[in-house]
Amino acid sequence: MFNESANKLNFHLGLTNLLILVTSGLCVVFAVTAAREGRVAALRNWILAGFVIGAAFGVSKVVEYGDKFADGISMHTNNFYMYYYALTGAHFLHFLGGMGALAFIWVYSLRHAGAPGFRSKIEAVGLYWHMVDLLWILIFPLLYVLGLQWQACP
Repeated sequence: MFNESANKLNFHLGLTNLLILVTSGLCVVFAVTAAREGRVAALRNWILAGFVIGAAFGVSKVVEYGDKFADGISMHTNNFYMYYYALTGAHFLHFLGGMGALAFIWVYSLRHAGAPGFRSKIEAVGLYWHMVDLLWILIFPLLYVLGLQWQACP
């Protein structure tokens, strides 16, 4: 049942989501570096890039959930999908919190980029965003890879 259900997940979409989040995380790394160097315009541009790229993950998950619901697949379908929705749903809530934090730090940087404590705020947001990345890096193989039935190419 686990393998059969896992094979119904879109591996390529899960991998794309992984690449989206890691790329967004890289933008946040560049933003934190810019903040440490006092380059306010660069930090704002990198935070915005991280937010926009991260938003693609949100769109992707909404589409994926919509496809599952359209196929009649819910938390109650079987144990695999119960874990799928619990894990990806908890991750999605953390993702939304991270998107809010990125939006907050972008707006906050308009007036407070040079203020005492700003660097610690942007570093905290960066750490949170990386935690969101790390969660997906763990969820992706657990749900999208472990149950795959690998077939040899002819």
